[in-house]
Amino acid sequence: MFDLLILGPTVFDGSGGPSIVADVGVSDGKVAAIGRLAGEEASLTMPGTGLALAPGFLDFHSHSDTMLLVRPAALEKVSQGVTAELIGHCGVAAAPLAVGTESAVRDYYAGVLGTEPPVWDWHSFEEYLQKLEAARPALNVCTLAAHGCIRITAVGFAERRATQTELTNMAGLVRECMEAGAFGLSTDLRDAPGHMADVVELAELCRPVAAAGGFFVAHIRNQSDLFLEAIEEILEVGRRTGVRLHLTHLKVAGPGNWPKMNQALEMIERARSDGIAVTADLYPYIAGSSMLSVLLPPWVAEGGVDAMALRLTDSRVRARVRQDFEQGLPGWENRFHSGVGWSSVYLVTVASPERQWQQGLSIEEIAKRRGTGPLDAVMDILVEERGHASHLRFQGCEENVEIVLRAPGVMVGSDSVFGGVPHPRLCGTFPRILGRYVRERRTLSLSEAIHKMTSLPAQTLGLQNRGRVAEGNWADLVLFDPDRVADGATFSDPLRRPVGIQSVVINGEVVYEQNTHLGARPGVVLRHRAGPACGKR
Repeated sequence: MFDLLILGPTVFDGSGGPSIVADVGVSDGKVAAIGRLAGEEASLTMPGTGLALAPGFLDFHSHSDTMLLVRPAALEKVSQGVTAELIGHCGVAAAPLAVGTESAVRDYYAGVLGTEPPVWDWHSFEEYLQKLEAARPALNVCTLAAHGCIRITAVGFAERRATQTELTNMAGLVRECMEAGAFGLSTDLRDAPGHMADVVELAELCRPVAAAGGFFVAHIRNQSDLFLEAIEEILEVGRRTGVRLHLTHLKVAGPGNWPKMNQALEMIERARSDGIAVTADLYPYIAGSSMLSVLLPPWVAEGGVDAMALRLTDSRVRARVRQDFEQGLPGWENRFHSGVGWSSVYLVTVASPERQWQQGLSIEEIAKRRGTGPLDAVMDILVEERGHASHLRFQGCEENVEIVLRAPGVMVGSDSVFGGVPHPRLCGTFPRILGRYVRERRTLSLSEAIHKMTSLPAQTLGLQNRGRVAEGNWADLVLFDPDRVADGATFSDPLRRPVGIQSVVINGEVVYEQNTHLGARPGVVLRHRAGPACGKR
């Protein structure tokens, strides 16, 4: 007798190969049988005729680190068919924390991670994972060690290179995170504090990652004028250490830079030919999103958000910021030199209720209503909100989204941030791939798209018994209508749920069905382990 029996769906097993029509039986959280099972007894029988059954989608780039502690139902993800996510990206995470820095780190990363829970009462990576396990999330969670947290712990918010002693301490922290179960190390080299790291520092930190069989997830230093040079920097880390590399949301900003994408993909292919393991991810939108503070030169953030807010009240500091915008700074990616104007930048979240009228408006519009210039409006908001603000910015092109999506070794990550008027990728990423890029634009076949959202990311993480519909694998499954599935979320209405997602099963338990979260929270915090046992529940 099965716990769950799904009758007659078209099964896409996640391999990228052809589909089959078959029944699927689930017992004890795993796929127990695939074949002709009509007439078999089951506690729950689910009709699947005319629907597609695939492995649950794995969100390879998510920022749910603290939201899962306070909203473990993960409705925004489960309603898309997501059954697992990888968190701790862009060097931003909730651990490790040095004693006394808890509030400073929480406040600094509030534009990405939010302000909940209000108190972070953990320090080590292991303690954080235990908190995550206690929250009992609805979906499965994998974690990365974060360069930003590690650097703040060892060096603080200082604008300088790390000393050898600090490098040794940071490498020790990376090793501790890997031993606790991190799948790799993430960084963001554009913004403080990661922008102060050079190849020497990155290589030092990646050696314990490589030794543990993990991978290095890099938000490259420049995604506009120096795009190709920034990719080469990460490839050099791979050459020096042998660590597996992953380029996070691979994109390039500005019309003058868009043609560089084909050259970048050629660089990646050459690196693979030379024996360097390189993968990448993307989100299917032409707008990105991050903390509002990243729009300013990185030196502005030295010392954390309180120091930044105080600094920006000084007219001399503001004059220096304006000068840097006009003249540039060595090594700083000024987002506006690539042709992105203030009318394309929108405020997503602010912390104070009385100023939430600004959410969803462009910086240009906010500046007009405030009676000031756009750059001054950004600085005013950062002072008023103590840095607790985020934005989204239109910068890419549709052609490159399709070019990257078709490229080998590329998977899908939402890069989702919660709060305010969020980017629609929070609620729409995976159905958008299936609706827009499979059914409408035929960029990928359905089987190819499912592979990029399931078994490819699972293989990259080294997860065993996940990412494929196969007997003996954990039953992480999504049942959907391929003729109807589509994202509902838009930039003006970003929290609308997708359509066409019929049922979502996680570890054998039905979590979402017919637009309703059933309240089940069967997810597991998966821990990386070096060697063949990696990823077992």
